Amino acid sequence: MSKLLTPAEKDFLITEQAKKNLIEPAVLRAIVDVESSGSGFYPVGHLSAGKCKVRFEPDYFQKFSNSRPYFIPASVTVDAAKADPRFTGREAYEQAVIQSPASAIQATSFGLGQIMGFNFQRVGYVSLMDFSNAMEDNEYNQLQAFINFITADINLLSAAQNKDFVTVARLYNGKKYAERGYDKKLVEAYQKVSLIKIPA
Repeated sequence: MSKLLTPAEKDFLITEQAKKNLIEPAVLRAIVDVESSGSGFYPVGHLSAGKCKVRFEPDYFQKFSNSRPYFIPASVTVDAAKADPRFTGREAYEQAVIQSPASAIQATSFGLGQIMGFNFQRVGYVSLMDFSNAMEDNEYNQLQAFINFITADINLLSAAQNKDFVTVARLYNGKKYAERGYDKKLVEAYQKVSLIKIPA
């Protein structure tokens, strides 16, 4: 299986899962667009081309490992590091894996839906390594994890079904969603993808 789904395959699978779960396909597409710009792997030309898109969270790593990421200078607080791409991207994640593999996976979001590693059981995996390997393998696995994440929470599923983007934002992205304007980004993405006619 190819790492990347074709646009047609991605649209078909999203539409299929949306209908199965009584969600408008544009809602799922909007979440994916906001989370990963619609692609679970870094593109050609990127320093990490061909690797799974990730976002490493230094504060979560410190929580899970009881230690600071060694590659963040002492002069930089963990909170400040969260806003610095040098300490949240793929290279940071790979360095964190060297320090503490389990903590690094738990503290990182992966792929199309940017699912945090600590949710590995919620999305259907028995171990952190199984989860991270699957996310690194292909977008099909990433998409399934994304769907499982939503359907595992009846409140999130209901919000997605009802296009309640504020609740989707809060349950999907955390209590600080409003500070990041996450709900507004979802609405904008939904309005944009709703105009795209996808064959059923």
